[in-house]
Amino acid sequence: MGPADRPGRGPRPGGAGAPARRPPHRPRRAARGRPVLVHARRGVEDGESLHQAAVRELEEEIGLLVGPADLEGPVWLRRHVGAFAGIDIDSRETFFVLRDVVHEVDPRGRTELELLGEEPHRWWSAAEIATSEEAFAPGDLADRLPELLAGPWTGPPRIVA
Repeated sequence: MGPADRPGRGPRPGGAGAPARRPPHRPRRAARGRPVLVHARRGVEDGESLHQAAVRELEEEIGLLVGPADLEGPVWLRRHVGAFAGIDIDSRETFFVLRDVVHEVDPRGRTELELLGEEPHRWWSAAEIATSEEAFAPGDLADRLPELLAGPWTGPPRIVA
């Protein structure tokens, strides 16, 4: 998440144990006390820190209430260029880790533009990500997860693709 130029809010890929795009036929499930990769890339509002923006996005996108101090990181940084709702988006994304999450996804806070993305969310396990044919961000998410799952993030953020 960064102060990149953005015409409204762009799409959001997901992460490990985090809400991610899912085909409509897959059921939503609750996260059950596992680590979550927080990827809120809609943008930073005036006066917000990156942590505050991620917290706001978690509430808006999936109804999860946490505090900025609950987030580890940032752990990864990524630039993504792509189209959303017919608009080219050039976004700077920041990823955080949130541990021990127990939560049922509640997408009622999504904005009108977010609803255009038709991106239903659900929780994914690391094993599901590793065997899925779905696209995740970063593209090598399954390979990167073991480092995050091993324990608290203490290093600087890494650049991912």
